[in-house]
Amino acid sequence: MVPEDAELLRLFTVHELMRWPEVARVFGPHLLSTDVFDSAPGQSADPQAHERWQDLRKRVIEHNVRVIAKYYTRIRMDRLTELLDLTEDETEKYISELVTAKTVYAKIDRPARVVSFAKPRDADDILNEWSFNMKSLLGLLERIDHLITKEEMMARIQQPGGGKSKKGKEAKKAAAR
Repeated sequence: MVPEDAELLRLFTVHELMRWPEVARVFGPHLLSTDVFDSAPGQSADPQAHERWQDLRKRVIEHNVRVIAKYYTRIRMDRLTELLDLTEDETEKYISELVTAKTVYAKIDRPARVVSFAKPRDADDILNEWSFNMKSLLGLLERIDHLITKEEMMARIQQPGGGKSKKGKEAKKAAAR
């Protein structure tokens, strides 16, 4: 059943949530039919089979935390637990493990029940970004000034009367008298 295995691997490579109940429902029968995985302890000849099944669940949850960290800077704990299909304690445990392993950056504000995935920026980064933005703004202002000057010059050249100067008009009137 290589197509099912390939599909499971593909799910780990895309930045989308993989709901564990759905993964267990779709891929569980195939994976549990092998002697590598077992959903209940002690049912397989291999004592590590159930542990591998739990490791797969853990990897799915870790993948989901990384995906959430990619798309959210702040998220409420109740929404996070809903997305991960976990309890609040389990959610906190998995986030703590990933932070300890330096896989993701996160801060948990327990009183506010908010998880923040945004890394604090140091002063140098903020000043460099500000400097870049100012250079960009000044460049745009210089370009606008150039375009305004160009429009003013074009307006002076295309004055009413076909571009003739005031002296030329007066000379034409004098000749007509």
